[in-house]
Amino acid sequence: MKTHAWLNLLGALALLSSISACDDAGPSEAAAATPSAAAVETQTVYLAVDGMHCEPCTTAIADAVGKLEGVESVKVELEAAFATVELAPGKTSSQELVATINRLGYTATIIDGPREAPPSPSPDAAPS
Repeated sequence: MKTHAWLNLLGALALLSSISACDDAGPSEAAAATPSAAAVETQTVYLAVDGMHCEPCTTAIADAVGKLEGVESVKVELEAAFATVELAPGKTSSQELVATINRLGYTATIIDGPREAPPSPSPDAAPS
């Protein structure tokens, strides 16, 4: 047989094997054996980030932090000087997040909760 035919045969055997394994376990056992994404809890880390001046700053932080193992999502807010990071448990620590941001030249600090952007000055306000 040609190599291509062998590969097709092996693929068919693997498919049949996986189907029979599901039949043997039954639907409830097969579902229980595979953890769902909803079953995995994530840790939310809030960071104050000083030294950002523009959107490329937020992009640089989001890109660097997003490459760390276990980071599910990153949101960096320029006006609030703040970042929110969702982590998978047991992967990257919050201290590693701080170190990654600090290596980029910013100053990151872990804080207890989200930070709001400072209020914008109203156009009616007179300069002091």
